[in-house]
Amino acid sequence: MNKILLIIIAALVLAAPLWSQTLDDNESYQKMLELQRQSEEAYEDGDYIEAKRLAAESLSLKAASDEWIRVTAVAYQARSALTRVGDRLAEAARLGAEKNFPEELAEGTDLYNTAYAEFHVNENYLLSLETSRKALNVLSVIEYITPITPITYNNQ
Repeated sequence: MNKILLIIIAALVLAAPLWSQTLDDNESYQKMLELQRQSEEAYEDGDYIEAKRLAAESLSLKAASDEWIRVTAVAYQARSALTRVGDRLAEAARLGAEKNFPEELAEGTDLYNTAYAEFHVNENYLLSLETSRKALNVLSVIEYITPITPITYNNQ
């Protein structure tokens, strides 16, 4: 029974790297690994009660580790979306959006500033991601418009 519990915990811990790009910063995951190591040592020493206690404590950290992974993934998506909005605003300026699409440019800029604050000040990554997506949608209508040159006729 105890050995099965240890195998299940080991499988969960070993599968955890599949859920995150960098687990070095995940304190819950690191603590889980340390408790797993201690549990295995206690098991090898024949202290099955301590091994079971350590294994259960290790398993209790999984939820905190999973939450860290979720937040980190959303933060990554939000940061990427914010970068895309910034790039799109720079492109819009290059395309002359202030002349041809002033309302869309102003709304996109306002949304970018809001998403930036949501990300960096409030650390609300999910809301920042949603706001950045709205900004990208608003800015998607901006395109390059070729100036129309009037046709002149020579009256002879």
